[in-house]
Amino acid sequence: MLFIRQLFFINKKREALKKIINKYREKITAILYESLENEFHKSPIFTIYYIKYELNGNKSTRNFL
Repeated sequence: MLFIRQLFFINKKREALKKIINKYREKITAILYESLENEFHKSPIFTIYYIKYELNGNKSTRNFL
């Protein structure tokens, strides 16, 4: 039963991410190009946090998703 709940939660997170990506696709692409120019791609984790920071209006990403 716990496994089924975990799968449901993962699926909900995946759907939420899809909605965010579809909504902000152009902005995410621009941020990724900027990160490549600034060599952020050496740290993929930092790039992900940078995208979340930019999409969140330069605020804390603690409660972003």
